[in-house]
Amino acid sequence: MAIDNCQDVAEGEWNPSFREQETWIFNTAYYLFGDNSPNVNPKCSWWSRLDEIAKCVGASTGQSMRLIFADAVINIEGADLWHWMRFLAQTAPSEQQMVKLLWPNIAAAWRGDGRTWKLWEAKAVFNDPDEGWGPDSSGEPPLGGQPTPGVFVWRNCWAIMPGDDSPHPGSQVAGYGAVPTLPISIETAGGPLADAEALLHSGVAGNIAHILCRIQGGPAAPISKPDFAMSPYQVVGVLLEYSGAGLRFLATQPLASASISKDGLGALPETCVTMLGGPKGISPGVISVLRSTFEACNVPLLEITVGEQQQMAHVCIGYLRVEDQSGRYKAALTDLFRLGPKRYAEYMAAVAATLPSLCAATFDDQTKRRRVE
Repeated sequence: MAIDNCQDVAEGEWNPSFREQETWIFNTAYYLFGDNSPNVNPKCSWWSRLDEIAKCVGASTGQSMRLIFADAVINIEGADLWHWMRFLAQTAPSEQQMVKLLWPNIAAAWRGDGRTWKLWEAKAVFNDPDEGWGPDSSGEPPLGGQPTPGVFVWRNCWAIMPGDDSPHPGSQVAGYGAVPTLPISIETAGGPLADAEALLHSGVAGNIAHILCRIQGGPAAPISKPDFAMSPYQVVGVLLEYSGAGLRFLATQPLASASISKDGLGALPETCVTMLGGPKGISPGVISVLRSTFEACNVPLLEITVGEQQQMAHVCIGYLRVEDQSGRYKAALTDLFRLGPKRYAEYMAAVAATLPSLCAATFDDQTKRRRVE
């Protein structure tokens, strides 16, 4: 594929960063809750790999996150968690610190509490002279609910089954009502093991669809450049998968022309959801559910890989955050969105073949000019 001069974005129009970003970690190889207690423990953080999940939260540097287990989702939204950490003067996002902050809400969800404290509530309880409570306190908090602000633990068993009119803890949370789902028939699922897999897929699909609906249903933020080509979509998904396109971070603006794209715009939406697997990755079945749910929700899904070697999830998050803060993440994704996987691979091969000679020629030309001057 030939490389042309395709910088068709006027100076000042291109925004190198997404307006909103979320990171989803699929830890669906593990259950967050067991029959008699949570499957995690702050003293044994490796249970259900809460240790790696906590590292991912620390590496997110303030992004909204969804930590998706087989039977639950730990939602981290807004800035309340980080304001709470500053209030406590415990700002180091270490594994132990994040486990300590996540654990009270996990324990509360196990007890059936489905409402997260507001930041002002947590501060008031912390400062109470008689019943003061904080994450370092022993015992349960004096009030019901999930005490760490900005963190909401959702249990799939709170989902509404058809014909079930009973109250559910999730309905107590503004903007996060109980998720409708479909019952799984043991007779049609093929036995206990198949039924468990079908139940997992049903829960994952319901949670993904619900979260995407919430994201797309939020108020639209103003566009800084009204004449800039706007995407017909509200959200774009990015899945780290070995079969995905090998993403190259080369520039702070797209290299491929917008006219190459099918719609002639080639503009990504201003909300990006980056998804990757936990310590055991994402099973083929869950990947299939993820793809079909994004398609059903009319959300474009880009599949990428950032290297041939397997890396821990928190390392991948940190790496992508560096590229994003350098202004190269959105630009690279835009090229992939405009070209598609096959043409993107051809384009990057052309770049790799052309770049050395192009740089050498440019450098030689600049050197000759300086000598003349």
